[in-house]
Amino acid sequence: DSQDLHIFHDGSNSYVREVGTGNLFIESPNDIFIGKSSGGAENCIVAKPDGAVELYHDNSKKFETSSSGIIVNGAALVGGNIEINQDAYLKIGASNDFNFTHTGTDSYIQNVTGDLYIQNIGTNSDDIFIDAKDDINIRVQSTENAIKCIGNGAVELYYDGSLKARTDNNGF
Repeated sequence: DSQDLHIFHDGSNSYVREVGTGNLFIESPNDIFIGKSSGGAENCIVAKPDGAVELYHDNSKKFETSSSGIIVNGAALVGGNIEINQDAYLKIGASNDFNFTHTGTDSYIQNVTGDLYIQNIGTNSDDIFIDAKDDINIRVQSTENAIKCIGNGAVELYYDGSLKARTDNNGF
């Protein structure tokens, strides 16, 4: 009676328009489909009761919600920051072989299979820099010192965990 809901066609396009003071609800006890039906069903959005919401591109599912978060099928082009909470991992690889995490105190890059390469191989590539506010420690076998670069101080070289050479203010 109050003409809050309009469903009409203007000769070119069709509209469902809520013009009153309330919200527009689309409800169903079953799946809700928004799609294209020209020449066969093509999903655009599917909403499942008590379940996932799926987004499609050309009838190919690209994004969906799940009970644990989201699932992206295909490349994700991000135009801003990706933020990951403390103690959460960015996991890469079929078995989460490569991880990035921050514990609130320390940050980690972890490779759990094969070798880890840091490569600077672009056409205009040149040097690789490792910068630290204080010391840089390179270890092997997890805890065995190999090279220590001490902030405002010495550089130490180790063999099998034993100090073998060191710089100081007089030289080597």
